[in-house]
Amino acid sequence: MEMLPLEKLIDVIAQGVGRITKDYFIRKDIRTEIYKRKEVEGIRQKKESIDAERHNEKLKLIANLSKDFSLKEYSEKDGLTLKFKEDVDKYDSLVSIDERAKSRVIHKRTVEQENIEAITNHATKDILNTKAVSDKEVNKDWIFKFFNLAEQVSEQDMQMIWGKILAGEVKRPNSYSIRTLEILSSLTKDDALIFSKLANFAISDNNIYPIAYIFHKKHMDEFNKKELGLIYSDIMIMEDIGLISTSKSFITYKYEDYNQVEICAGHQKLVIEIREKAKEQRFPAKCFTRAGTELLNLIDKKASDEYIKKIISYVGRTGNKCKRT
Repeated sequence: MEMLPLEKLIDVIAQGVGRITKDYFIRKDIRTEIYKRKEVEGIRQKKESIDAERHNEKLKLIANLSKDFSLKEYSEKDGLTLKFKEDVDKYDSLVSIDERAKSRVIHKRTVEQENIEAITNHATKDILNTKAVSDKEVNKDWIFKFFNLAEQVSEQDMQMIWGKILAGEVKRPNSYSIRTLEILSSLTKDDALIFSKLANFAISDNNIYPIAYIFHKKHMDEFNKKELGLIYSDIMIMEDIGLISTSKSFITYKYEDYNQVEICAGHQKLVIEIREKAKEQRFPAKCFTRAGTELLNLIDKKASDEYIKKIISYVGRTGNKCKRT
């Protein structure tokens, strides 16, 4: 039986975090985004007010603990700050370790729930634009791993990426491996920005090779940096994370297998005509790992015209022909 995109997403989320209904998504309708922002600001202000009240109660409590107990307050910025050490130690002694542990757990679970709801909201926005999805089930181990890692993601930009991954896996299971999830969970916002920049240099070839690659000649680093913005230190960071392979590579297309190869750099498609006399077309390359290749699907890649010209020129110098389509 064919399942609608939103219904399948609801089913996957329910397997990961518990039973939910469509009403959950109605309450999080994307058209209420402006309202939600105002609501969040109101909650923040209310929380600050509550925190201030609790702070004052804490001061009163400490002040009454002992007549010979010295409490000093001083003005700092826009509020009163407790000059604590012994004051706070004595206050904390009034609260049992069990109560403090419960408070910590509640706070942690609340943050995790907020993270999951933000991510599933992004997934919902993505899936609403989808007319059909694969009827293949999403692997249960994948679902468990996804939500176990996703609950730790608080950065808004990263939450958007996790939402796209959830939607992508619902649309087409096995699009993202568990290994990819683990690597993604270690990415910072700065790492993601570097990866997005390198993605503009990614080349794919209709799965002749299962991974994407960057046309890169090490001795041309200065040219790459000045003219293309391709910085080798960025590649090294991605190697360390596990999104680009550390090994030196050549991508080779042999004439006996393919006398014509279509590659894609960003939105630009190129056709390489491999001549019999040349026998092959080789590219010195830095290859993305499987995880890196999978994550490239999330990015709208835009190769610069200078990069395209560099590829065409290089192919010509090797005895073959390359042209735009």
